[in-house]
Amino acid sequence: MNAFIYYIWIALLLFYIISPNDFLPFSIVDDIFAALILWQMVRKHNAAKKRYRQRRYTTSGASGAGASGASGAGSHRFEDPANEPMDIEAAYKKLGVSRTDSMEDIRRAYIEKISKNHPDKVSHLSDELRQKATEITLELNNAFDIIKKHML
Repeated sequence: MNAFIYYIWIALLLFYIISPNDFLPFSIVDDIFAALILWQMVRKHNAAKKRYRQRRYTTSGASGAGASGASGAGSHRFEDPANEPMDIEAAYKKLGVSRTDSMEDIRRAYIEKISKNHPDKVSHLSDELRQKATEITLELNNAFDIIKKHML
C-alpha cells in the first residue's frame, strides 16, 4: 500500500473512531474494531519500515573507523551487500573527480550525479530502471563515504 493511501485510511479510521455516528447504534463494538484495525495497520507499517532500514543501512563500528576515528559506533552509511567495498581510486573515478579537487568540488559532483540518478526521478518507470537507479545511488553514496573518510 503506498504511503498516501495508507495515511488516508488512518485519517478515516481516526475520524470514524472519534465521530458520534456509529455503524451499530449505541454500541462501542464497532469503534473497538476500528481501533484494532488501525493498530494493526500501524504495527505492520512500522515493521515494514524497520525491515527496510535493516536491509539498506549498515552500522559501521570500530572495524569501519579509520585512524582518525571519524565514524563512531552510531554512524550509518548506505552499502550494497552484493558489491565488495570499493577502493579510493574507484571512488574518485565513480564521482568523476580527482585527488586534487577540494571537498566542496567533490560534494558538488556528488550532488550533481545523485540528482541525475536518484530513484525518485524514475519512480514512474519500470521496475528494472528503478532497480538500476537504486544501484547507482548506492554506489555513489558508498563512493562519497569512502572519499569523506579518506579526506578526514
